[in-house]
Amino acid sequence: MSDQIENAEEESNISLLVDIIASNIEDEDVMDEVLSAAYRVCVSKSDFDGVATTKFCDSMGACLDKWWEEPSLLEMIFGCMRCFAGKNVDMQAKLCTDSIVGLVVKCLGTHIDGEETVQEQGCLVIEALARGNSANVDILKNPEFKIGDVLTQAHELITNERNKKYPLQARDALGL
Repeated sequence: MSDQIENAEEESNISLLVDIIASNIEDEDVMDEVLSAAYRVCVSKSDFDGVATTKFCDSMGACLDKWWEEPSLLEMIFGCMRCFAGKNVDMQAKLCTDSIVGLVVKCLGTHIDGEETVQEQGCLVIEALARGNSANVDILKNPEFKIGDVLTQAHELITNERNKKYPLQARDALGL
């Protein structure tokens, strides 16, 4: 599997990486490797075709649903979401669904003891989804998500002074 992931990364083939995610979502070790590769591809590539975009966004929802209790994988899932949401408005919109936002909020509410990085990355995801996208802001501000409370809690839980800005940046992007 490692060779297949490495080849997909070298080719910047996000569709193949997403296929690997889909067929191995139960395997934590594979997920660790493939999510890291997907993040590196996202950072290095500026554009993706529509099929890859849809498949990737769908796979992030499935990953969150499966791995919401695993902080190390959440950090990578959140990193991928943040990176891809920043690539274009289409990806930003596809990653901001009620179900995905609900899972992000669930993760932030669950990982409150000693999981500052999850809090930080979650705030960065919220900011990336909201920044410059009024439709996403409306979704994120749905009263059911209590996003203001979530960001206040994250600000209290993050102890690294440099990173305490992340919940504030998310609040700013949401106009809170």
